[in-house]
Amino acid sequence: MVVVALVGGAGESSAAGCSQSSAHLCSDRGLCNIVDKRLTGRWSTYPPFTSYVQEGKRRGLNCVKFKKKVLPKSLLHILFNKLSNDQRKVIQSKLAEKEFYTSAIDGLYGRGTAAALKAYNKEYLGNADLGKSANVKTLIDTVLDLKPKTISPATQVPQVEDTYKVASGTGFYISNDSHIITNHHVINGCKDIKVHSKGETLKTVKIADDRQNDLALLKVSYKPSHVFPLSNDSPYPLQDIVVAGFPFGDRVSSSLKFTKGIVSSLSGIGNNYSEIQIDAAIQPGNSGGPIMDEYGNIIAVAVAKLDMKKILKDYGVIPENTNFGIKASAVKNLLEGNAVAFKKPNTEVVSKQELSRIATDGTVFLSCWMTVAQIEDMKNRKVLFTDLQ
Repeated sequence: MVVVALVGGAGESSAAGCSQSSAHLCSDRGLCNIVDKRLTGRWSTYPPFTSYVQEGKRRGLNCVKFKKKVLPKSLLHILFNKLSNDQRKVIQSKLAEKEFYTSAIDGLYGRGTAAALKAYNKEYLGNADLGKSANVKTLIDTVLDLKPKTISPATQVPQVEDTYKVASGTGFYISNDSHIITNHHVINGCKDIKVHSKGETLKTVKIADDRQNDLALLKVSYKPSHVFPLSNDSPYPLQDIVVAGFPFGDRVSSSLKFTKGIVSSLSGIGNNYSEIQIDAAIQPGNSGGPIMDEYGNIIAVAVAKLDMKKILKDYGVIPENTNFGIKASAVKNLLEGNAVAFKKPNTEVVSKQELSRIATDGTVFLSCWMTVAQIEDMKNRKVLFTDLQ
């Protein structure tokens, strides 16, 4: 059996059967979520959604009815969020000491925090009207001024666990709405995934993943300088390709690295036809990076290389130039399943200088952060840094 080594360090798909070729199997809500994402009653005019639009119009759907009513924030919510993050955590900790609050000490206003503040107000402040700003301010100030009590080790208030940078990978922008494609194994087991680009560190939200094809779809609140288009053409043997990424993370240097090569085969390990084989060098940290053609279009996503120790043991040779990428067609399926619009492919060859510029603008360094408990759980299943940061 040939073993493949993943080269990283460290959602929701549409309903079963609901696809472009079988839009009639989609639920009403599913159709609206695909082609009227903002639920405005205006159908999408984007060509890939034509079959969905036709089915929606045939049913006479009014997607507006699925739109959730956004409730206004309460005065308590507004004034709580005006506090610093440290002050918000202090309030949660002191409410936890009084046994009004049992959730994580994270400084976020949620149902637990709201219920705890209201319970304290009822118990100690005569259930004052929290529709009045003076009463809300008194409640917050009172809780902040509470004297801390001595807590035995057995009853300590839960604190937010420290996280450590344990692994890294690569990703790239795939939509004008700041969606990022990477490998599932890059984000697997991570408490937080952070994007590092142009001196900024951004938190990500996981939108969806495709474990079978080792893909993940993330999103950040940042306008990308460049968004990669996906190739409409199938890759072919001997096709010239360029791979971009951050091999070995940022330990060699923080700049983007490039390798060149060709498409060696149209299938991966075990005749996996969702992958291609390439001879361009990729290393740990390259996972999730773009594999581009001469037009700057994505033809695949860097994913893996052969396990050298396994091949050396089984065949007595060290494998060379045998690496793999996930085809752009699998990426398209993930994007379409999550109603993410992507760019049309470029049709003109770009210069090497221009290719390096757009790749630098559109490719990002990803870091994986875990708690101590997560590190213990994942250390035998994921390649982690040894000197944790």
